[in-house]
Amino acid sequence: MPKKRHKPSPLQQDILCAAMHEAGHAFAYAKLGIGVEYVTIERKYVKHAGQVMYSSGFTQPKPRKLSRETIEAEAVCVMAGPASEGSANGDGHSGSHGDMDNLRDYALALGMSKAEAVELVERSYRTACDLLEENFATVQKIAFELMTKGRIEEAALLAIVNGTQR
Repeated sequence: MPKKRHKPSPLQQDILCAAMHEAGHAFAYAKLGIGVEYVTIERKYVKHAGQVMYSSGFTQPKPRKLSRETIEAEAVCVMAGPASEGSANGDGHSGSHGDMDNLRDYALALGMSKAEAVELVERSYRTACDLLEENFATVQKIAFELMTKGRIEEAALLAIVNGTQR
């Protein structure tokens, strides 16, 4: 008789999705050379676009100046969170509209048209999906570290990304 598979509780699924989401961001920022100061999963309420929203994690990239020249790499990093979370959900979709809204706002602030901003979001999501698919085992390692430790500093993240973690 086959063993019954344990179905994760809603809280366990929420923690997994948050960890995968932030792991996606962190991996992309590290892999694309922008860098990360730290990544964390935590539960708190934040204000976004005039609304109070629930946040379950945060990735702090290194300070950088956004420009038309750097927006493509930034966009992939921003969309890597929703792409990674979507893979954890098993349905390819993520409820991470804040990331998409932020990316559109960045693009518009840099002088892109609304159509260009929408295209940037769509193109970046596809690129992020490809990047994460090629490196899924590494993203999972980052997510596992987040689930067990709650926070990863830059050196530990780079050790995972570069395959030198002990």
